[in-house]
Amino acid sequence: MANWDPSYPSEKVRWYEEYIARNAPISTSWLQQPRNRESPEHEYLEVRGMGIYTPPGEADATLVVGPLDDGSVCLWDISGTRGRRGSIIARSKSGLISVDLAPHDGAGKYSKLISTGVTECVSVDSARKRAFFAVQSGMVISKFLLETSKYIPFWMVSSPFTSVVE
Repeated sequence: MANWDPSYPSEKVRWYEEYIARNAPISTSWLQQPRNRESPEHEYLEVRGMGIYTPPGEADATLVVGPLDDGSVCLWDISGTRGRRGSIIARSKSGLISVDLAPHDGAGKYSKLISTGVTECVSVDSARKRAFFAVQSGMVISKFLLETSKYIPFWMVSSPFTSVVE
């Protein structure tokens, strides 16, 4: 007969925990997915990176900030201190962090905003309430003021990069 027990001879197996891990219902809480506000179809937008933001003086509040495909910046509450866990609590206007000057047509055709080649495209400075984003193939860094939702074009770099660090 085949040995059905995959444990090692000296391994102590906790069969109840093993059973729970394999058979318990899966419970997952995701972040609210943002939708395109300018399109009649209101399709879902891709989140192009995330950074954790803890507002000064609010140690129990944990927020996540991330740029979206339409060039807006979205803020989620992951600790549940300002609403439902994972819900969107703020979002900037569309096209804010684009380096293209061409306007967006609202039909889902956006300029190249956040580079997919940048592995860490968001950096958050919680103490100063600022987020930094790498845009357009890792050649431009943009600054975003979290308390006012104001975008500040920051600087261009001469060569591509793969991460933005505080």
